[in-house]
Amino acid sequence: MEIVGRVLDNWKDIWCSKSAGYVGTGDGSMTDLLGLDGFDSGIGHISPENWSEYVRQTCETIRLAADDEFLEVGCGSGAFMHALVPTPEKQVGIDYSANQIKIAKEFKLEQMMFLEVDAIDIHTLERKFDVVLVNSVIQYCPSTEYFLEFFGKVVAVLRDGGRGCVLDINDIEKKDEFTRRRYIEHGGKKKYLENYKGLKHAFYSRDQILETLKHLGLGSVRIEDQFIRNCGTSEFRFNVFFEK
Repeated sequence: MEIVGRVLDNWKDIWCSKSAGYVGTGDGSMTDLLGLDGFDSGIGHISPENWSEYVRQTCETIRLAADDEFLEVGCGSGAFMHALVPTPEKQVGIDYSANQIKIAKEFKLEQMMFLEVDAIDIHTLERKFDVVLVNSVIQYCPSTEYFLEFFGKVVAVLRDGGRGCVLDINDIEKKDEFTRRRYIEHGGKKKYLENYKGLKHAFYSRDQILETLKHLGLGSVRIEDQFIRNCGTSEFRFNVFFEK
């Protein structure tokens, strides 16, 4: 448990430091929000135009409606919620980074509410949602046990008939090539390992995700290759969609 906690704290420090000092200096543009959420550099760079296209496609897949109660787990500064189409009348975003939540609150729309809550603690919201979206989160799960507990809690906060999706999942079958690209991007293996010391990325098999969701009683599960135009990390990741 000590190692699990240390890995979580290391990542939390990264996200808090990335967004420190933005409020009062930035204007909340989509370019800025994407940067604060980590989609601003290297092979993982995403332009606002390509981001909007990706979010719109996701909304169509989960059949998002204006009267849905919507929850995003790991919302960061709110880039995904600002791009939702249609715009749900009730939106909640949670994140464990106090700085990210501060930014999200600064630029929130009227129908948005942002809370500083760890992903594993979503049960403390004590409410159900029509749609739960988790984007670019589970690669930071520090252990298989943590991942299984988290998935169970995601399903638990969905209403019966609700829809969920977990996006940006690292594909274990593509781990070697992804790692090779990361080494190149960061100037070699040695430099990469120095830069990411104590920071672990988790990888998952599609079968593992399917079995987990079936074990949780979900009969309708679909896995798709991720596609974000001109984003180099997209080819190494997949998305899962499910209904309760």
